[in-house]
Amino acid sequence: DEGRFLFSTNSNPAISLFVPPRYLSGAPHKDSRRTMTGAVRRISDYDSVWPVMITPDLQSGPGAARKSDGTLRHFTSACGQTIFRGNQLGDDVQGDYFICEPVGRLVRRSKVEYRESGHLELTNVYESSRGEFITSTDGNFRPVTCYTGPDGCLYIVDMYRGIIQEKAFLTPYLRGEILKAGYEKNVGRGRLYRVVCEGIERGPQPKLLDAKATELVEALAHPNGWWRDTAQSLLVTRQVQTVAPALRKMALKHENTIARLHALWTLKGLGQLDEATTRSLFQDTNPRVRVASIRAMETLTYVNDNRLEEMISDPSPMVVAQIILTASQSDTPRNQYLIAQALAKHPNHANVLKAVQAVTLREAPVDSPPPIQSLGRDEQALFDKGKAIYRELCTACHGANGRGITTPNGNALAPPLPGSPRLTQDRDVAIQILLHGLAGEIDGKDYGGVMAPFGAAQSDAWVASVLTYTRREWGNEGSVILPSHVGDLRSHHKDRKSPWTQAELERNE
Repeated sequence: DEGRFLFSTNSNPAISLFVPPRYLSGAPHKDSRRTMTGAVRRISDYDSVWPVMITPDLQSGPGAARKSDGTLRHFTSACGQTIFRGNQLGDDVQGDYFICEPVGRLVRRSKVEYRESGHLELTNVYESSRGEFITSTDGNFRPVTCYTGPDGCLYIVDMYRGIIQEKAFLTPYLRGEILKAGYEKNVGRGRLYRVVCEGIERGPQPKLLDAKATELVEALAHPNGWWRDTAQSLLVTRQVQTVAPALRKMALKHENTIARLHALWTLKGLGQLDEATTRSLFQDTNPRVRVASIRAMETLTYVNDNRLEEMISDPSPMVVAQIILTASQSDTPRNQYLIAQALAKHPNHANVLKAVQAVTLREAPVDSPPPIQSLGRDEQALFDKGKAIYRELCTACHGANGRGITTPNGNALAPPLPGSPRLTQDRDVAIQILLHGLAGEIDGKDYGGVMAPFGAAQSDAWVASVLTYTRREWGNEGSVILPSHVGDLRSHHKDRKSPWTQAELERNE
């Protein structure tokens, strides 16, 4: 409903972005995909699939199947995903995530939870019974994609074909299994399934191509997402300017949040989104509409309006994250300062941090003198892992060179790490800061925010790797920190709930 990207790869059934790709700053770098695509959390044993037939025709061989019953263990050909947005399968199904697995001859149905952090959590509806939404004992059942239909039902495209692997990737093992089952004989077929709900009538035929413009506006509030999307597409592609007044009324006053969103974007598509409407939508009761209104204003002439700065106090971190992204579209000192202010409001929120990371210009790596002593294999692995984590998470505030991102007014967002006594001189102090955070003035300077307790929810090895890297980079000569060091301090301060202050840490030395 909000136009958020959801996609998949063969073995990964669900990927989503924290930040739309057009906001990524500067040239693409190799870590950007990994950094920005961690928005999906697959709960429990989500990646396991549960076919009802033995699946020997596996490209990678029988090792991909369960030894107990020969069925496929994990996703290997995930494709054709959709969020079901129809209204004729019952409220319990609307908003569920469906994805096909043609090698396993199944379709997965997932419940979706949208967390305030920006994460999407997926759960297999039938995991407790080790089941799937649809499975088949017919080896030719090859579901490849799903759609929300105009009648409000779910449609599934079944390629219904014996061989689905490209010729170049037919291993000798797979070829033998295909011939054994006779799958090469099944070609030139295909099926289209409509999933209906007993006791619920299918919706009427839309006939939107012949609908009046006023009827298309009304369809923007339809409970079936197919109608809403199609109506918006027709209004925008036909450039029906006469409906602008009705769209403004819907955007500002309609009781349905989704209708207000569609009206907003239809106005934008028609070139009729005016300043007064946008300002009013900034005050909408739903944060989803406020986020959309901020994003929609980016190409308008008043993108640098003072209203953006006023909205930094918005209670929703999602709104603040969008302010960061929108401010980045105009590279002015004032907007760069807005980004720093927004980060200070929600220093611990995942989506806010991802937004800052996306728009922060990557600094060129700095040359650092070599460590005073070489590292062993395990220690080097900690260092390398910490380097990757630092570049993904910590550069948003500390910068690639560790000296802190500087705002237009000359202030740094974080204290410098090269030569930091808290980082390099006392191992325990460094661990405590990463586990519980740091607040207040640092060496008499106020950085305007709080060092978040990033290590609190991470493993001991994660904390040890980050600190090993930062204690030995940029000329720092700190010792390696081991996971056991972290574990000991975590246990000792297990009741600590608030960030440390510099004074507290100095008293504990």
